[in-house]
Amino acid sequence: MLSERAPLAAQLLESNLSNKLETLVRSTANLQIEHIEDFNQAALAELLLDFDAISWAGIADSTGQLITSHPQEARDADAGWRPWFQKGLNGPVVIDRTEASFLVKHFSEREHPHQFIDMAAPIRNSQGASIGVVALHFDWEAYQRGFSRMFSGRVQDKQVSYLVVGAEGQIRLASVSEQHPELERAYAQNAPVTPALLERFHIVTFDGNQDGLLAQLGWTVYVLKDQTSSNQVTASVGLVGLIGFLVGLLGAAAVFVWSTRNISKVTAEFVEALSQEDKDKLNQLRPILPREMVPLSRKAEALISEMRNKQLSLIVALDKARGSYMEVSRMIDQAPLAIAMFNNKMNYIACSEVWQTRFIPDGVRPIGQSYYELYPQATEQWRAAHAEALAGKIIKQENDVWTDLTGNQCWVDWTIQPWLQLDETVGGIIIIILDVTEEHLSKVALAKREEQFKLAMEGSHDGLWDWNIQTDEFYFSPRWKGMLGYEDHEIGASTEVWQSLLHPDDSERAQASLRDCLVNRETTNFLETFRLAHKDGHWVTVLSRAKIIRDSQGMAIRMVGTHLDRTEVEALEGALSEAWIKAEAETQSNEAKSKFLAAVSHEIRNPLNSIAGFARLIRDEVDNPELENYAQLLLQTTGSLNLILNDLLDFAKIEAGRFELSMGPFNLQSTVDELAQGARVLCDDKQIGFKLESALIPANLYIGDVVRVRQIIQNLLSNAIKFTHKGGVLLKLSISPSDGDFDCVTVEVGDTGIGMSEDKLRDLFKPFSQVHAADGNVYGGTGLGLSIVKSLVELMGGQVSCQSEAGKGSTFLVKFKLKRSDELYIPVDTAQDLEAKTKRRVLIADDAPSNLKILQTFLVKRGHFVCAASDGREALKLLGEHEFDVVLLDMGMPGKTGLEVVREVKESGSLNSRAKFACLSGHAAESMSDSALEGGFEQFFTKPFNLDDVLSFVNQEI
Repeated sequence: MLSERAPLAAQLLESNLSNKLETLVRSTANLQIEHIEDFNQAALAELLLDFDAISWAGIADSTGQLITSHPQEARDADAGWRPWFQKGLNGPVVIDRTEASFLVKHFSEREHPHQFIDMAAPIRNSQGASIGVVALHFDWEAYQRGFSRMFSGRVQDKQVSYLVVGAEGQIRLASVSEQHPELERAYAQNAPVTPALLERFHIVTFDGNQDGLLAQLGWTVYVLKDQTSSNQVTASVGLVGLIGFLVGLLGAAAVFVWSTRNISKVTAEFVEALSQEDKDKLNQLRPILPREMVPLSRKAEALISEMRNKQLSLIVALDKARGSYMEVSRMIDQAPLAIAMFNNKMNYIACSEVWQTRFIPDGVRPIGQSYYELYPQATEQWRAAHAEALAGKIIKQENDVWTDLTGNQCWVDWTIQPWLQLDETVGGIIIIILDVTEEHLSKVALAKREEQFKLAMEGSHDGLWDWNIQTDEFYFSPRWKGMLGYEDHEIGASTEVWQSLLHPDDSERAQASLRDCLVNRETTNFLETFRLAHKDGHWVTVLSRAKIIRDSQGMAIRMVGTHLDRTEVEALEGALSEAWIKAEAETQSNEAKSKFLAAVSHEIRNPLNSIAGFARLIRDEVDNPELENYAQLLLQTTGSLNLILNDLLDFAKIEAGRFELSMGPFNLQSTVDELAQGARVLCDDKQIGFKLESALIPANLYIGDVVRVRQIIQNLLSNAIKFTHKGGVLLKLSISPSDGDFDCVTVEVGDTGIGMSEDKLRDLFKPFSQVHAADGNVYGGTGLGLSIVKSLVELMGGQVSCQSEAGKGSTFLVKFKLKRSDELYIPVDTAQDLEAKTKRRVLIADDAPSNLKILQTFLVKRGHFVCAASDGREALKLLGEHEFDVVLLDMGMPGKTGLEVVREVKESGSLNSRAKFACLSGHAAESMSDSALEGGFEQFFTKPFNLDDVLSFVNQEI
């Protein structure tokens, strides 16, 4: 009577376990893990969303090393010995109920022992290789409660008991009625169920599918019912009604027969047994039924059996269908695309979050509502597509123009396909919409740019080529063909044409380079140089450059590039390379000359400083006008020699391209006054006149290189005085506003000297050019002065010119710009600086005895206290023993340089660190001056220095 309950319980249990195992396999595959190290806590948490009643979950790699687990407290480093790992590495598996001591200790005590059922499945990468195992431990008590609720929901008779017995006889699952206390105790005590115990009951067994999970686990399903029980078990109201109808029909037939014949009560008892589904009673009554009732009884029994089987199949199918629907609904909800599911009346069943955002008004819940009511602007074409899909067709459209709820236009790819019910009829449609607006606009923009590019290339000297790799179609522009001597119609466009034109020595390399670019998915550009055959037979060197366009998988689908004729360029590059080699040699030569001149300058400046110094001392001490005149001539001679040295150094720096201006504030008027004073003395000596005309603003300060401005004017004045024997020299300056904060300065130097012819003016500003050399070079000079003037003026952004007439004189005109300073010039009384208001304690250190003697004598006679040191170490010793106000140090002393001395004193923090330090150097390089000032010196004097400048520095207030 109860044989149908056993298949029902077994199939429900088989289906439940199978669904969970299939979900585990599917969820693991959906994570798309390539490397087991990627399976972190987040991935594990995502997988566990599909399960409940999980006590523990873990991931192990292919060696059994546990990668991660949940909860973490139950983590064990080695899982290789566990059954779930050993079996799960080869395929999905369910493992019989076990007690896991490492888990039990993490849970609180309860009446029944903590037991678990394990499910495990291999983790496979995209190549199908097993890279690890995922395992789930279900709490057995929670699982048993869930299955009991599911079974009782399928069976209305609460007195029905079922047992699931393991291979060793222990009860795995049970739903035992109060009529079976012995079984309940056995289940509670985890005791084996003996055959003697089971024989006391009416038992029907079912072993399930021999290839299924129950058979693999060795489980047997029992459904028990007391022989005295008379409750009827039904699975559905509809089938019960149908069975009742059949029993009623059989009863009516019996009444009809009873009314015509006197039949025993056998038929009535048979009908009662049939209604009670008592198979034992039916078996007893079937042989003694009246002959007329036998065919009818057989048909009734067969029909009832068939309906019971259909009932079971329907229950299992509905359970699977419900799970499938929930899975589909969840997939739609979480989809990253706009997806919606509708029934055949176009009412919403499910939709994704993207769909909700794009096509559903805010605050509206679409499920159950009509699509057309929520989207009334749907076009007739769109409605027709729905109708076709509801008729069973799959409809697709690419790059369709769409208008969303906000009225914005976009482009979409959409697919509409029907979904089928269990009876294979169309239940509704699913719509998938992919927004391709960005891709569409990119393609339109790309096409436009390509068209513009082609048009631009057609008008350029580059040859354009375009290769559609998917169709193997080529385009060679007319210019591409023209650089090889062909008209557009004389040669085709294909891979074969290009290969046939390649030089034999370049062919293999060029084709290999092209292949490598196409295969390497990271490469986006092609660049190669090769030779192609010209129509007339010579070879054309071509630089080929191209952009590689790839699809979303990284496959090359197109190349667009240019050909540049480099035949002439390569010849030019050869010439440039040769010129560069010459220039490099010339640069090295200039640098060598510069270093040589700097060394010579340094060696000359020290004795020159001695000559000038002693000449100054003689001039100041003698009371003999003739000796005084001799001393003055010596000073003028050293000054001229110093100018020559400066010119040589400047020319070397200009020639080497290393000449730089040193910008700072200065007063142009005072600079001009100083130069005019010196020029007037020289003119007086030659008994010629000198005149200064200045339209400058005396209070103005300018930002510029005062040394170079002075050098320009001084060189022009020196030349004018040199070549003038009668008449005079004129220095005239004026300014005019220029752009912004700049003034344009005009310097005019005129003389009534010997002048020069027009043919000599061409060589006037050339280095080492002396236009009067033919006169026996009676005027001397190096021929560098005017060349340096021209270079300096041009470096300042100005220009210089000359007008001259032989026998009448020359006029030089210089124009350059200077930036006005925001500050005004405050004159300083230099005469007061030369008078010592306070006696200074001065230390002088120089390895040249003559320089020591000159400075010591000069400063002592001016009332100062002076100590002398012959090297840096001696200077440091004196600085450690005495306090000084001013320290004058030679830069290049042996032992300790002047720079090292000043740094040690400044860093020591002693009283002498507050003294004023000045550097004395035979080097005129600006880099040397900058190093000194940055190293702690307040002043830098280049030898031969002006003793009055040194005295002014000493007398300045500290």
